[in-house]
Amino acid sequence: MQWLQFKLKQGEDVSCVVMDEDGFTEDVDCDDDNSNINPAVIEIPDNGIDEDCDGEDLISSSTHNLNNMHVEIFPNPTTYYNHVNVKGTLNYSIRLLNMDGNIVMEKEIPQRMNVKELSNGIYLLIIIDDDTNHFNTGKISILK
Repeated sequence: MQWLQFKLKQGEDVSCVVMDEDGFTEDVDCDDDNSNINPAVIEIPDNGIDEDCDGEDLISSSTHNLNNMHVEIFPNPTTYYNHVNVKGTLNYSIRLLNMDGNIVMEKEIPQRMNVKELSNGIYLLIIIDDDTNHFNTGKISILK
């Protein structure tokens, strides 16, 4: 058990307990009994465990439904390339945004996305049906 102490105002101390000694308090640590689970760890895909406390397990292949079409993005996480597989006919484009909301990639009807120049991290993927402007979102993790 680890105690963290903070000074809010002069003469006013606040203490909180970090049970697993990983440095994260219980308000952000989703499993305060396990030091391998906290917001700073890299998520292990497809194991049914939310290691990074974002509320979900990372899935290695992302399948999205957009106007009754199935769009599959794989592998996820990736190092160099993501492949895009569309079952059906879909006139679409993708946007990839970093966590600051900046567009880092924009392509029309890609079959493969080259992400080797991008930094490690989690990116927001937006798949847009160019005929209807409907869209779907997902996450892509880049690990090198």
